[in-house]
Amino acid sequence: MTRRACLTFTIVLFLAAATGTATAQVFESAGSRALGMGGAFVAVANDSTATWWNPAALPTGPFVDVSIDRASTTGGEATPSWRQRTTGVALLTPPVGLSYYRYSVADVGALSSGQVENGTRVRMLTVNQVGGTFVQSVADGVHLGATVKYLSGHMAEAQMPALPDGADLRDRAGALEAGGWDAAFDLDLGGMVVRGPVRAGLTLRHVTRPAFGKDAGMALPRQARAGVAYDGDAAGHGPYLVSMDLDLSRIETVSGERRNVALGLERWLGAKKVGIRGGARVNTLGGHERTVTAGASLLARPGMYVEGHVALGGSTDDRGWSLGARVTF
Repeated sequence: MTRRACLTFTIVLFLAAATGTATAQVFESAGSRALGMGGAFVAVANDSTATWWNPAALPTGPFVDVSIDRASTTGGEATPSWRQRTTGVALLTPPVGLSYYRYSVADVGALSSGQVENGTRVRMLTVNQVGGTFVQSVADGVHLGATVKYLSGHMAEAQMPALPDGADLRDRAGALEAGGWDAAFDLDLGGMVVRGPVRAGLTLRHVTRPAFGKDAGMALPRQARAGVAYDGDAAGHGPYLVSMDLDLSRIETVSGERRNVALGLERWLGAKKVGIRGGARVNTLGGHERTVTAGASLLARPGMYVEGHVALGGSTDDRGWSLGARVTF
């Protein structure tokens, strides 16, 4: 790839990052390691979940990495509130990655006056995503990547009487029957620079902003995020990572706009038999939601880890969990 092509790729990323709001889905939805670090993972992404977090990070991972995990993230308890559940299977063999993600987004919001008195609008979006990730190294430690995705999704919507329990309404959203499935192609782009222990990354997800449902009623937001990280192992200081991510675009959820700042820390112990991590993120817009996370990886057998995380917050903040397994060589 020429320098001109590299420059053009970077300009496209930044121009797309400046776009406005969209609807549904949050970035912090997949990958136990990433979620345990509060979502500060764009400049880390050194495992198979790079297929979700930053396609350009594939060359910085192991020779082979396979992961499977299940994650659930909820924002808010009552109305308005939302919940995203994601199941992911990903394979990394640089410079190629393969992935399958299935995610569902249920949101509950108040209806406008004149519809249903004291009522709520309940929506459910379900998407199956199959992706192929490809990366090109343009210089020593400089990588550009893309994930080409085929999406099949459907959206269902209903009006229901107001209920005090948002969790019950989210469960009802999960039981809604939708019409047909809509298909779309989409693209994620990423850039990665590694200089010694310092790592910097940039990701743009959902370039085409695919939409699903009647009259394209629910869209996947174009999400731009930048990150930096410091790799203590690369500096000879020990197996730890410190990272920070910043959303470059605003995401509109049913509970308001968000643009997150996330901090994360990961530390490996006992010849990398145990990994512990923690993180925090805050929404710099709207309700200023705050979330604290913690996670761990345990070596179950040579090359195989069992991983998980929990996310804690108040009644209006994000909360969630994940559990998965990863094989790496």
